[in-house]
Order: sequence, then C-alpha cells, then structure tokens
Amino acid sequence: MPDNTTLKIPPRAPNPHWLLGHSVAFLKFPLEFFRESLGYGDIYGYRVGHLPSLGGNIPEFYRRVLQENAKNYVKGEYYNPLKLLLGQGLVTSEGDFWLKQRRIQQPAFHRQRMESFADMIVQEGAKMLDAWERRDTAIALDDELFHLTLTVVGHALFSVDFSGDSQQLGDALTFAVEFVNKRIYNVVSAPMFMPLPEIQRFKRDVKMIDEKIFAMIEQRKREGIESKQDLLSMLMEMRDEDTGEGMSEQQLRDELMTMIFAGHETTAISLMWIFYALTQHKEVAEKLNNEITSVLQGRTPTVSDTANMPYTKQVIQETMRLYPPVWIYGRKALEDDEIAGYYVKKGTYITLSPYAMHRNPDLWENPEHFNPERFSPERSKGRSPYAYFPFSNGQRKCIGDGFAMMEMQLLVPLMLQRFRMELVPNQQIVFNPLITLRSKFPMMMNLIKQ
Repeated sequence: MPDNTTLKIPPRAPNPHWLLGHSVAFLKFPLEFFRESLGYGDIYGYRVGHLPSLGGNIPEFYRRVLQENAKNYVKGEYYNPLKLLLGQGLVTSEGDFWLKQRRIQQPAFHRQRMESFADMIVQEGAKMLDAWERRDTAIALDDELFHLTLTVVGHALFSVDFSGDSQQLGDALTFAVEFVNKRIYNVVSAPMFMPLPEIQRFKRDVKMIDEKIFAMIEQRKREGIESKQDLLSMLMEMRDEDTGEGMSEQQLRDELMTMIFAGHETTAISLMWIFYALTQHKEVAEKLNNEITSVLQGRTPTVSDTANMPYTKQVIQETMRLYPPVWIYGRKALEDDEIAGYYVKKGTYITLSPYAMHRNPDLWENPEHFNPERFSPERSKGRSPYAYFPFSNGQRKCIGDGFAMMEMQLLVPLMLQRFRMELVPNQQIVFNPLITLRSKFPMMMNLIKQ
C-alpha cells in the first residue's frame, strides 16, 4: 500500500464547474479536452460529475496501468453499456475469466493461421474495386470500407459471404455503437426495460445479429467442426490447457460478436483515415505509389510482399498515430497505488488516450505533422511501447492486431494500384469520437483511375 503522505497529489485540470466539474468539456469536446491536457502535467486530475478521474501524458502512466499493475486497474462500470452489445467477450470480460478466454483464443491468432486469409482479403478487395469501376459518381468511402471489412470478417469467422447482408448488419452495428456510446457518456440513461424507441431498436438489432451468429454455430455443428478452416471452427475446437474446457454457445456468441464489431470497425476506420491523409499529403501519396509500383510490378499483392513494402506500413502506422481508431480507454483503480511518484486513490477512474499521447511534443517531434518516416527503424529505435499504442498494450493488447495490420498492408496497395482519391470539394471533415474515431459525416471521395 503506498504511503500517500509522501506522494505528490496530481494537479487539477483548470476551470472546473462547482457542481459538474469538467463534465461539459469532457463529454461535449473530448478530443479538445485531451489535447489541452498535454499542458496540465505528467499526471492530472479532473472530475466528471462526482467521479474523480486521472489522466496521464507520460509512458510510465500507461505502463503502470496496462502492464505493471494491470490487476489493480479494471474496466469497471465504464464498460457496462458495451456489454449490452458484446456480452462477456474479450473486450469486456475481466480477471480469471478473461485470462481463460484469452488463453483459449490465442492460438487462433498465430501468424501462420492469419496469413491463410490473405488471398481472401485480396479477392474481396478486388470485388469492391470492380464495382467501383462501374461507378460514375462519388463514393462514400467510409460506407464502402465498412461493407468490405464486414465481408472479410464474415469469411474469416464463418466462411460465409456477408456481402448480401452487409448493409443490414452494418446499419445495425452503427446504430448499436451510437446507442452504447450515448450510455457510456450520459450521466443518466433510461433503464433498458423502458419501451423507448431507441431501446427497442437496439434490442431488435442485437437480436437479429444474435440469430445469425447462433444459426451459423448450429450449422457448423451439423457440418462438423473440421469442415471449415475459419475462426469459428478454431474457436469451437480450442480447449483450455489446464481444464480441457471449450466455450459454451453463449460464450462463443460473445466472442464472435466482439470479433465482428472490433474486426471490421477499427480496420475500416483506419483505412478511411489513411486515404483521407493521402489526399492531404501528395508527396506521401507519390512516394507510396512509387513503392507499390516498384515492388508489385502490376500484380496483386500477396502476404509475402508486405515485408518488401516498409513505407506502406509506415503510412499505416503514422495514420494510426494521428487518427487512432480506439482513441480512449477507461479503467478503475481497485486499490490505492503510486504512479511516477503520484498518489492514485482507490476508486479513481483512469482515462488512457492514445489520441493525446500520440500528440505529445515531448515524445514526438512536430506531432501534428503527418510524417511516415518517423516510423523508420532508425527513428523508432528506443521509442517506448507506451508512446505509441493504437492497439492498446500490455496483457490486454488487441488479440487481432496482426490480422488488422496484414489486412491494411494488403488492401492499401491493392486499392492504390487501381484508383487514387480526391475529396469531394466543400465537404466538412469532422471527427466523431464515439467508441471509435469515426467521421461525423460520410467521407465523399471522387475516384480517379490510375
């Protein structure tokens, strides 16, 4: 137990309201709040309503919470609304149950197994591009990418083609994310038993997705688990090393729902911001195109090509630095703790913001500037893993980070071989910081054939 008489008390964020604390700034303008927090100190306190909270701007803060003393920092009530959608999947579960589930699933995400999906990713991307060839109007890039990544998830998880259902599923998931996000940030939310239109739609949408997932589980049981080499079969055949137990149907549902949500949402958002960034930085786009042309010589990319396209990876990494798809995480301290000489009181809510850390001028030279070269091996040497963590870090780092990176490293060159994009003039590009960092308005792009 730390001796709080010898520890520093974190400075407070300025201008709190006497009753609401920093609620207005935190809830209405969260990105601005965390960007301004870079000037508050290494670790700072603030208050959302009556809830005492801490944020941090140094790697030691994140290392302590996510790795060194991770057992003391649980997701807590902050994630309860997300459980309405994801149940007890890897994102929301805690403690020994989470550890058991992670242990069961980890082999399914080994690199060799993930690479077996590379050809499918390229084929689905090519289908989308073929459809673009027939378009003579601008596209809503975010919608197109959500449909593509949802289709990829369908093949990788279930060996089924979601393309016919992608609009229905995508709309349901988008509404569910917005619904859950409101309940996370609202100080008071209506009980789920109330027959309000929003609550009823959320329940219908989740029920529709559930029915599809349970139907696919039942079909796989009839066909035989070994009949497919997808993640559903892998998860159904996995057993805990210590107990020999597999997953119940409900747990399978929760993990599959988590993968559907996380597996398509974050990748689509990252791809959207990549192509947006390329419209703003022509010199980066030119260098990227030169690498793609030199390595691929007009053929479609394969997984073995990704190692020979380092600049492609750096563009992806730099985009995820400035536009991290999951821009904030939450934790709650179970017991008193000490971080970098500061006192952390039991019950304090902890906010971890890659969006802010990735803009810290003490860690990043000219942090607002888009510069993929900062991720070259030479410039990355010695960088703390807690200065850059778009997939989180520590023991709860995203289990699918390797799959997501492979998918983007294949799709970016595939798309740029056939099209470059230009923003439709006079549109607003505004962040919409929900659970993920979406665009508030559809991102409309003109397609120019390469």
